[in-house]
Amino acid sequence: MQNLLEIVREQTGIKDDDEFNETMQDVLRSPDGAMSGFAGFIYHSDTCKFSRDNMKTIWRHVVDQSADFGEDPLTMVSNFNCLSGLNIPPFEIAAIVHNDPDTATINDGIDTQVLNALAWYTLEEVANYIAAD
Repeated sequence: MQNLLEIVREQTGIKDDDEFNETMQDVLRSPDGAMSGFAGFIYHSDTCKFSRDNMKTIWRHVVDQSADFGEDPLTMVSNFNCLSGLNIPPFEIAAIVHNDPDTATINDGIDTQVLNALAWYTLEEVANYIAAD
């Protein structure tokens, strides 16, 4: 979890501990969670780059958490609230995670939506971790 904490903190650009912790509390208090918009996690240009740059760390957490839940990691991602109803097949998520989406995935913006969802997931995971601490 420490790796996730570090990458989220860097992405937000918040240096002060109290301010960072308060922001993480705000993520949890918001009815829409990370979708409400927080520093470094608002624009797709930021969230997609964050996910792509930190995919190994993010994906390791997804795999570990999905194992704890007894669920396939690709299925877990496809069931994220912000992706619900899109019916993204597991092979498409896998291609995005491995930075090899096909042209159709790119053209319909599914790659952007999945990368954005992984960024928001990471932000919310760190917020939950801080709240439990």
